Amino acid sequence: MKNRLRLVALLAVVMIGFPFVAGAVSHWTHLRTVATAGWFSFLGVSNETEAPEGHYFTMVDNLNNVITKTALRVNVGDEYWAANNKHYRVISVKGYTATCKYLGTENIVWQDEWDNIPAVTDLPVQSDANKKSVIAVYHTHSDESYIPTDGKSSIRAQGGIFKVGDVFTEKMKDLGLTVYHDKTPHDPHDAGAYQRSRRTAVKLLKKQPAIAFDVHRDAVPAEVYEQKIGSQPVTKIKMVVGRQNQNKQANLEFAKTMKAAMDKAHPGLFEGIFLAHGNYNQDLGPRMMLIEVGSNKNSREDAQRGVSLFADAVPKVLGVYQNRGAQSPFNQIASPGLTRSKPGSWPAVWWLLGILVVGGGLFLIISTGSVGGGVKKLKEFAGSEWKNALSKRKPK
Repeated sequence: MKNRLRLVALLAVVMIGFPFVAGAVSHWTHLRTVATAGWFSFLGVSNETEAPEGHYFTMVDNLNNVITKTALRVNVGDEYWAANNKHYRVISVKGYTATCKYLGTENIVWQDEWDNIPAVTDLPVQSDANKKSVIAVYHTHSDESYIPTDGKSSIRAQGGIFKVGDVFTEKMKDLGLTVYHDKTPHDPHDAGAYQRSRRTAVKLLKKQPAIAFDVHRDAVPAEVYEQKIGSQPVTKIKMVVGRQNQNKQANLEFAKTMKAAMDKAHPGLFEGIFLAHGNYNQDLGPRMMLIEVGSNKNSREDAQRGVSLFADAVPKVLGVYQNRGAQSPFNQIASPGLTRSKPGSWPAVWWLLGILVVGGGLFLIISTGSVGGGVKKLKEFAGSEWKNALSKRKPK
């Protein structure tokens, strides 16, 4: 009888403990992502977030028409919004070709009533909204460069991408924003780069920025990003949103708002929005944005002109987000200020406490052979602990 009771209790531990463990694991996915990147780096495995050097992915529709190209690794379930607002989802990947399903055309347009909302830089200096007009800029891949201008695709710790970030920063400052541009290198360009840049991102979040931009360049044929705005050659801008974090929806809505603003201010500048399999440190907070400014095959001067035009939209878009009465066509207005998220910390603690309580109780039942015996054992333990605690407090 006692053995049968122990077997039942053991099965109960497994059955009750499983959902607790599953819940804890689900709340720790962001930690697993960072740890996995570290192991890939340690083992010398190629960057899991990108195609191998010299390769890129081509996204096509069911008629084999090219939608876009990207050096980021493409996975089934990834999504893409093209410059014409057509929405696609990746349904298969063979080699470096990703076939996509057309999901429809979205109405990603700037609302006329938003023109009456002041940009954050037009508000009084002491206003709460103006105080939130802080922007952070950093570079996970600090080696990224532009071959026609810099001579190489990669320059360790001194990539041409820093100069693109400089132009972006200075333009936003000229527009009245407060900008912190961090040039900490995160080399090498491997699977551990995002783990290293995470420390930089966390440091920048202490400045309480409204947006944090991680500025990159792509590695695809030059024509993917080539464009002329007016008479000036520029590179287009692509925004990348990671779909492996709890801020996915907020970041996607913000990217769409930026696209709407760009389409009105500088039509043709926006290459698209890529909802990619990855984290990109965007679990740290909403509006952690990754942008691709041209390709390594484009000139850096074109990229600098492109990112300067992209900066034009930032104060206006922030003005819309700061205005509590603004209605977004995407039904999501994020609260002012970027706050660091710690996904799953407390829920995971409660899950583990639940495991300890349930497991401990069942262990007492198993060890004593009955529920009554377990309760008696617990009372004896509690009584002895109180007695010891009180005896220690008596003056000698």
